[in-house]
Amino acid sequence: MQRRMKIYILVCLIVYVNGQLRWESIDRGIGDAPSPRTRFGFGYDSIRDQIIVFGGNPGPLKDTWIFDVSSGEWRLVLVTASPEARFGMVSGISGDFFYIATGEGENKRHFNDIWRFDLRSEEWEKLPSQRRPDFYSPSEWATRNESMLAPEARFGSVGGIYFNSGDEFFVNMGFDNNKRYINTYSYNVKDLGWNFVNCKDCNDYNPSYPHARCLHAGTMIDRQEFVIFGGCLGGGGTGGPCPSGDSWKYSGKTQTWTLLPDCAAPRTFGAMAALPYTYNRRRVVLYGGMEHSDQIITTQTIPDDQIAVYDPDTNTWTLRRTLPLNTTVSVPNGRSMAGMATAKDGIYMFGGMNKNSNTPMNDLWILRGSVIEADESELLPCTTGFINFIAVHAYLMVIGWGFFLQWGGFIARYLKFKNPLWFYLHVTFQIFGLCCAIAGLVMGILSVPFDHLKFPHSIIGVVVMVLGILQPINALIRPNKQQPDETKSFRRRFWEFFHHFGGRLALVLALVNISLGVFLAVVAPLLWILWFAYLGFLILVYAIVECVRSLKGRSRSSQNGMFADKKKKYMMEGMDNNGSKQFIDVYL
Repeated sequence: MQRRMKIYILVCLIVYVNGQLRWESIDRGIGDAPSPRTRFGFGYDSIRDQIIVFGGNPGPLKDTWIFDVSSGEWRLVLVTASPEARFGMVSGISGDFFYIATGEGENKRHFNDIWRFDLRSEEWEKLPSQRRPDFYSPSEWATRNESMLAPEARFGSVGGIYFNSGDEFFVNMGFDNNKRYINTYSYNVKDLGWNFVNCKDCNDYNPSYPHARCLHAGTMIDRQEFVIFGGCLGGGGTGGPCPSGDSWKYSGKTQTWTLLPDCAAPRTFGAMAALPYTYNRRRVVLYGGMEHSDQIITTQTIPDDQIAVYDPDTNTWTLRRTLPLNTTVSVPNGRSMAGMATAKDGIYMFGGMNKNSNTPMNDLWILRGSVIEADESELLPCTTGFINFIAVHAYLMVIGWGFFLQWGGFIARYLKFKNPLWFYLHVTFQIFGLCCAIAGLVMGILSVPFDHLKFPHSIIGVVVMVLGILQPINALIRPNKQQPDETKSFRRRFWEFFHHFGGRLALVLALVNISLGVFLAVVAPLLWILWFAYLGFLILVYAIVECVRSLKGRSRSSQNGMFADKKKKYMMEGMDNNGSKQFIDVYL
């Protein structure tokens, strides 16, 4: 009986292990092999069962390598012409061609060209931006073609071409020395021409599509469908998390983006590829990446054996544990900037930056398995505990400008009849709110990698903070209020105008800017729903109280509050130079 039980347990363990996604070491990169590198062009040729590597960093490099899977050997391809040395390009294979586009070369020069490598003749060919019409000679078209429609020169983009039978090569987002791009282009490899796909008039404050970014992960999941994850949204003329943890699916058929639920840890420089499809079921693997940056306060480190798996049919992410193929070799070292490509029986992964030693690698692995093994791999809990400076900045600004300073201003305008309580509440709310806002300003500065004042949210924020900080300074130099039988001085009128209307302008702009920041920070939909519900409540309260005030015959611009006559009578009776009434009267 015990023997049968042991056999049963052993069989269960074998089934369990075989049902997992498993890493197998293919080549250790010793001897005749590509040099260690990151951010290279990478693809798998299923027709000839070979792997292609082009360029990369450090360098930049411009060499072309082929790994023959059957023989297990690398060879350097000698070509008559090739693309300029580069890294951070978009690449992919379809049919008999390996394509690359964009990238960064020497001296931070960026490209918007597209090349293809013929896998039969093993030669490179530069493709035109648009196909030459018959009425143009080759020499005339060579000059004109340079100004034709094409993506802006960039690197750090994602996209590629569908690995089975794609005829459109996509380039999504990316950046250059000055700007994060939000648009998407596709190149028709049959018609030989670029097409503008998405986001001609997009901005970073609309929650219906992803914001401009670079260094994100992405892969094609159908002929006109791809998925992206994370990346860096801050700097380059925009703001946002860096790294980010949002993911999106783009459908070329409907020309729409779909926001996917969060699960995996935010990261930059991740790698992504689709598993071999099984019974029309699809799964995508997200592997590695850099989860830490100067913007991060706390996050979960990505374990070496962890991957994120995306189901395009249900639009859900899960975290899964992978296993080594055998006990003699462990899973690959944790890395970023690796290359991944879909194969017949799994996903090939090459190179990247070792996260422990911070050195480039050139080892080759395969993650064996399909959709079935992905679904049977050990399920892990989704990532929690991620906090960055943007989150702290947002909370402090909502507490400061969204609550205390707003209600402090409300008290000063509508509750002056509650002498002297209104004054002490007003001062307390304003001091605490301004302290939160100043702390939030510091967090906001730390959250942007560079180019702090090149997008609307930051510019409006600076204006709001200047107006806010001037308010207590202005209060310290306020002129004394006139006595009941005196005429208000020009200096007093000017001070009242600046203090009252400067404060109101700051409060209104603060509400506008918090609303922009809610979208810029890529917060969960529930949070921006809560914010706009609170904003609606605040506006409703202001509208009701202002209407009541107007019905009582008080002008909107009245400087003395809702009950000026009662307050004057109160201040004229029993006023002395030592009491709190005198102090309040001088302030008013």
